[in-house]
Amino acid sequence: MSEKQIVEAFEDLVRPKLTKLDNVYEKKQRTIEKVTKRNIMKALVPIQIGLFANYIPFNYSDIVSAVGGITGISSFLLSLGFGIKDSFSDPEEVILDDIYFLWKANRL
Repeated sequence: MSEKQIVEAFEDLVRPKLTKLDNVYEKKQRTIEKVTKRNIMKALVPIQIGLFANYIPFNYSDIVSAVGGITGISSFLLSLGFGIKDSFSDPEEVILDDIYFLWKANRL
């Protein structure tokens, strides 16, 4: 095979798969970002409404008890942590693909 044929084969066979894997990865990242933002908003909006409506005093212990105490805060931080952890791992669909090693090398 000539160099031109190798380049054409790469562009015809490998490049579309790499692009597909990039799209899967980017979609996962957007989903994680949305879920993380949603979880943060679920935790912060009720507190803000309560503070501004004077239902919750500006006392930290009262705020902690209003969000479910230590259990509520720990579950919020845990879900936030999973979102951050997931953002650093590759999607399973990408990892199981035959050309994962090329995709990973291309991203480095």
